[in-house]
Amino acid sequence: MFMLNKNIIVLFSLFAVISICSFINVSAVHAANDPAEFRYSVELKNDFIKDTIYQVPLNTEIIEKCMPECRDIRIIDPQTKSEVPYVIIDNQIPAESIQNYDMPIKEYVDETNAATLVLSLPDGHKPIECIELSTPNQDFKKNIILFGANDLKNWVKLSEDNIYDFSSQVDYRKTLINCPDGKLNFYKIQIIDTTPLSNTEQKSINLKYEGLDFSVNKLKNEKLKINSITGRTNFQKFKGKTVIYQNKDFSDFNAAVAKNNDTVIIVRAALPFEKISFNISNSYYYRKITVYSSETGVENSYQYLCQSILFNYPDELRNAKNHIRYSSPKHNYYKFVIENKNNPPLSINSINFEYVAQNLYFIALNDASALGLYFGHDKIAAPDYDIKNFLNEGNWYKKPYKQVMAPSLVKNNENVKEVVSADKKGELEKTLLIVIITLLVAGLCFWLYKLLNYAPPAQQ
Repeated sequence: MFMLNKNIIVLFSLFAVISICSFINVSAVHAANDPAEFRYSVELKNDFIKDTIYQVPLNTEIIEKCMPECRDIRIIDPQTKSEVPYVIIDNQIPAESIQNYDMPIKEYVDETNAATLVLSLPDGHKPIECIELSTPNQDFKKNIILFGANDLKNWVKLSEDNIYDFSSQVDYRKTLINCPDGKLNFYKIQIIDTTPLSNTEQKSINLKYEGLDFSVNKLKNEKLKINSITGRTNFQKFKGKTVIYQNKDFSDFNAAVAKNNDTVIIVRAALPFEKISFNISNSYYYRKITVYSSETGVENSYQYLCQSILFNYPDELRNAKNHIRYSSPKHNYYKFVIENKNNPPLSINSINFEYVAQNLYFIALNDASALGLYFGHDKIAAPDYDIKNFLNEGNWYKKPYKQVMAPSLVKNNENVKEVVSADKKGELEKTLLIVIITLLVAGLCFWLYKLLNYAPPAQQ
């Protein structure tokens, strides 16, 4: 029985220690709407209107001074002292997708030397740029007249075009019809024979294709078999992905030559990057370069990022590469190690960091003339706002917004040092208290354990 009591006492004591430590270890919650806890701030001035979307381009100075991924940025309304929810989105527009719409034939009229097709598009369609006819026919040439309407009555002539095929002689075929007004709901196509012939008559045609002359002797005069008709969007004016970049040059950096003749360059950039370019004076070179990153700049704190090659050939001036392409989040320090081997060190004049520009979006909660944008708080977590669920990379450019430029001059908060030092003092006091309580509980457990050893043995 006494042995059971000993185990219970030990387990209870350990549970007490863990519970007390867990209770004490709860970090102090920093008020996110307290400007005194942020090192830097800028004032956003505008006639802000409630429920309106605003865009704030984040300049290089803000990116450099805020925490990684800008997790410490807060917008505070000076009147209500409340946070204004926001979302940060990369300044890029995704590529436009090409949509295809089946255009069913609503009406077909067959004439001797022509055919008329009435087509329709689905409700809510995007504007089309061309209409494609799918036909298995070969060796033909037809004139096309395109009409459009919204009511199947008031037809307007849109364009005249040709479709043709000479595939028996050369791979030359066109079945696309340009559509100048792709917003209409109905289209009418007249397919007209270029030269009326009898069903058995054939025509010869001379064709010039890419500087060569071809003679097509079997141009057939026959009705086209239409398998399908498709309306296409963005087919000729397709836009690829658009990305806006920002960059900054660094010329004041520490460069040294190590004992093994490697060049070691340390740059305090505090920026993310997609591309790093080097301005090099040497006429020719071929060097391996390794990139490391660190948050503190301490000698043994650098972590490997990537590796690449820099080269410039003297006999082929266009064959050169003086940059590194790699996608990296923000780090405070970067170290570049260039392997020179037995070559003289490279003369590097400047280093350019290029990264994807970022824009901040928020919805004004109230009418106001100014809002405070605060950052520089290493003890605050990233916010979780609802706005990110309906304003994102896929639709921000479709939303109506007003742009507000942040000042390039960032204000320093001189009083924040006292707040930070008070936090460190509080953490030290908290740790010391945990140690004292742990020693007291451990001493109490040891004293009870010894006391139980003097107790008489349990009766059988």
